[in-house]
Amino acid sequence: MTWRRFIYIRKNLSFRSAVTPNDLQRDPAARIRPLISILKSRCLRHVSVRRNVAVDEARKYHFKLYACCCTTSWYVVSFKLHCSSTIDDRMDGVIPHQDIWHHADLTAMSSDIRSHVMEVTTSLKGYCRILVAASWVDGSIVNVVSNADASNVSTVYRRIKDKEVAFTAPTCIAEYNSAMQGVDRHDKLRGRFSLADGHSFQKWHKKIAMARSTSPNVMPTFVMA
Repeated sequence: MTWRRFIYIRKNLSFRSAVTPNDLQRDPAARIRPLISILKSRCLRHVSVRRNVAVDEARKYHFKLYACCCTTSWYVVSFKLHCSSTIDDRMDGVIPHQDIWHHADLTAMSSDIRSHVMEVTTSLKGYCRILVAASWVDGSIVNVVSNADASNVSTVYRRIKDKEVAFTAPTCIAEYNSAMQGVDRHDKLRGRFSLADGHSFQKWHKKIAMARSTSPNVMPTFVMA
């Protein structure tokens, strides 16, 4: 592809031209929503996700993306673009508490029937994992919610001037680099290969299209190389 052709395609980059002002008011990313849907559907097509995944905020190129990445391969499992929306749009698809309690009662009745008829001792209701929530201040505030770490404390070392000082911290904080940096590592790798670097755009949806369109294609090549 020649440089002139690339500039022409970049200038006319739009995946949905028939967009009304009402559509843009409800969804600022309406012009590239088909691209985002395609990328989401292809996230799990190339790499099998391992046991640990990390959910974090990716704020590269001045837009917010909430990404879920595999901590082993740094591959994006799923992501969500944060756009301005109303409370009704954000609550769309969320199950109300009344329906949750109603289904919980039905599940409990089904569990009792199964336990009496099939002699199943394990109930379908009542199983939950212990969640550990921790907050750590180290340059910036880090909030961690984990269901794979214990609630005990460990030791971390921070360099203060020319000395390493030991601090007590929760286990999830001590193992942050090994299990919770999938999104940060992906941001670093995406910035190395992204087409959005070195190009200025007046429309933000064009920049996010150039930044995200190469990400799922580069990652499988990097992992398999």
